[in-house]
Amino acid sequence: MIAPNRAEASAAFTETVRAAEQRGQRDMAIAEALLKQNVIIGVAVGVGVGLGLAVLAPSVFPQTARAARPLAKRAIRTAVQAYMRSREGIAEFREYTEDMLAEAQAEVMQERQAAAAQAFADDVGQDLSGDEATPAAARS
Repeated sequence: MIAPNRAEASAAFTETVRAAEQRGQRDMAIAEALLKQNVIIGVAVGVGVGLGLAVLAPSVFPQTARAARPLAKRAIRTAVQAYMRSREGIAEFREYTEDMLAEAQAEVMQERQAAAAQAFADDVGQDLSGDEATPAAARS
């Protein structure tokens, strides 16, 4: 979906993010919204137009080349800025997912340690509070 103006594009972006958050995929919301808004295609077109003007214009139209140079330079600059912003977003997304992974691994380790401690306590005949229980041999 390509929105014709900035307000509609912003509304569509926000709607896509909210829909992804409702599905419980908060970490993927931004990436999905960017893809739906054709940001990647827009950056590629901007780079292509800028490079095309920069390469072809001097040889085909020398006078036009001098006039088009600022436009080509601006298109390339915009593409570079978009690329840098996307790298920042990807870095933040990566950090967020790495944090979630570390938290999940810590929880799994805690659960395993608790299960191992309980199994040890059951084998020895003690509960986790440290009270002595009747050994298995004495119970028979």
